[in-house]
This record gives sequence, C-alpha cells and structure tokens, in this order.
Amino acid sequence: MDIKLPGFGVRARKNGQASFGIRWMNERGRHRKKMLGDVRLKKVDDARKSAFWRLGEYQAGRDPDAERVQKRKDILFEQLVIDVFGTAANSGVTQKHLKDQRRSLEKHAAPILGKMAVRDIEPMDLSNVLMNSGLKPAGFNRLRSALSKVFKQAQIWRIRFDDPTLGLPKKNEYSRERVLSKEELDRVWKALNETPNQTSANAIRLMILTGARPKEILSATWDQFDLDNGTWTKPAMSVKQRKTHRVEMHSLAVGILKEMQENRDPTSPFLFPSNSSTGHLMSIKTLWNSTKRRAGVPDIRPYDLRKTFITNLMSNSQISLAEVMAITGHTQPSVLLKYYGFATGKGQKDAIQGAIELELD
Repeated sequence: MDIKLPGFGVRARKNGQASFGIRWMNERGRHRKKMLGDVRLKKVDDARKSAFWRLGEYQAGRDPDAERVQKRKDILFEQLVIDVFGTAANSGVTQKHLKDQRRSLEKHAAPILGKMAVRDIEPMDLSNVLMNSGLKPAGFNRLRSALSKVFKQAQIWRIRFDDPTLGLPKKNEYSRERVLSKEELDRVWKALNETPNQTSANAIRLMILTGARPKEILSATWDQFDLDNGTWTKPAMSVKQRKTHRVEMHSLAVGILKEMQENRDPTSPFLFPSNSSTGHLMSIKTLWNSTKRRAGVPDIRPYDLRKTFITNLMSNSQISLAEVMAITGHTQPSVLLKYYGFATGKGQKDAIQGAIELELD
C-alpha cells in the first residue's frame, strides 16, 4: 500500500503483470477494490491523483462510475450487436462464422429490436423475431444461437441479469442425404472437361477426389502439399476440427496438382489465386451452376461431393472406421455412424483409390 495515500497501491500477479488499484470500505462495511490501470501505461503520480479523487467520492457516498454504468444499461440492441462482435473478433471463432451471425442478426433481429434498450427486451420479442424470420430450421437455429450469444455477453457486462433466450424452442434439423451415384459422378466429370474455365474445374475435381470441404480446397496453399509422397497436410487454422490433418491423396488428385504446379502463379502461395481480399478464390458458384446443369443433376451442392466420398468409404467393408476418420478428418465416430452408416482395413491410400470410381473417357 502507498504511504502517502492509504488505500492506494499496486497489485502484482503471478504472470508478472501489475496494476494500480484502490481498496475502501463502503457504507455497509464491506471491502471493495478497483483497478486503475497497468503500471506500465500510467505514471505513479497520475494514478495517485485518480485514486485520491475516487476515494473522496466513495467516502462522500457517491459512485463515480454510476453514470457510465447507467449509460451501459441503457444501451440499444443495435449497439450491443456492434460491441459483441467487435470484441469477439479474436475469440477463436472463425471470421466467417462471426460474419454470418452478425449478418443474420442485422437482417432479422435489428429491424424489430434495433432501437429497443437491451434491458427492456422480453422473451416474447425474441420469439416474434424468430417466428417472423421465415427461415428454414438450420437458419432458424443459427439465428437463435446468435441471439443467445449476444444476451449472454450482456449478462457478462451486467447490462442485464437474465437471458431472455432461455426456453426459446429450436427447430428439428434433418440431414441432407444427397449422394451422387457413379453415373452422376461420371456426368459431372465429363461436364468439367467441357468447361473453358479449367482452373476452377480443377477445384471441383479435387473436391471429388479428396472429399475435402470446399473452403479447404479454395484456401489451400502449395506448401501444404508433398506431391512426391502424395500427401496433403492441412493446417489447424483451415480445418473445422482445428487440428492439423495429414492425409494421403488419390493418384488422380496428385496428377492434377502436378499439372497445376507447372503452370502456377509464382507470386501467389495459393492453388487458386484471385484478386479477392483473401488472395484466393472464394466461390465457384458460376461454374458449379453451369456444371450441374450440363450434367443433368440440378439438385446437388458442392458439399454433396464430400458426402459422396465419405459414403463410398463407409460402404467398403474392408476399410475400418479409424481409417475413415483419419482420411476425412472427423473426430467424432458418432457423426460418421449417424450420417454414413458403419464400415469395418486397408491402408489410407488403397481406401482412397477405391473411394472414387470414374470413367474418364
């Protein structure tokens, strides 16, 4: 404690950080404390002056933070959304996920709740937002999750002391079960051969041959591949399970990558460079739509290629569940068993070679 000003001192932590702070006793006889800033960022004299003023206010029965706290409690929903997603930017959640959540709130919740004080919002208001959103089950549940995120943070910030999203119902989601037949895969492959945009066509071919998620393919960099050994090491930051994932590839995939490497842009680290803000191709929507139309399979989505790949693996009784998990990057056996059935092995390379059978005429 400070000799010149009782109640003022420095609090040091085990990690080496230290902060100026004050301690006092309120009118109820309870000890209270407040930190005044990092010792590395504030001079002792300035911290002592701030402590002297605050201790005087507390002794006089006034709360110098009351106005700030009240202002915080009166915050509007639209401002809360901005604050929450501003502080969540580096919380370990992907930027795309944060952007999707914020976009959903701004589109469906802000028009109704935007100008309402957060503390005045009732469960009925949130129920109206959800019911009037017109979203399908998956979108409905994502919006509900985003609302829950916002109000949980409001509790942490003491803007309100309850969570109005508790008890709000979820909609049942049903897994999409579209798997391409061998004949359909053949037609898609032939349609890709006919397109003039062979760069983007290679992205789809690699999705078929590796079973990778579209984002993993489009954001892949050349340093992830060992083409001599036919392996792809996906960094933790680029995959859903947030763990480095090393997998062997189909021989056709290796051949495509070697051909691409011969004609690659030496100034870009990406397999599919572009002028986008990320530096790589972000979407194959135009080519995908034309390809599935020419192939006569208008109902398929890019992610169905991954489902087809995994289904083919799971249907092979010579491939163990552990091998399927190693190839696909799934960390929960229950997910595979629930959506793809059970299969019981061969090594990764043989399994992948047999997962996709194409007539490449």
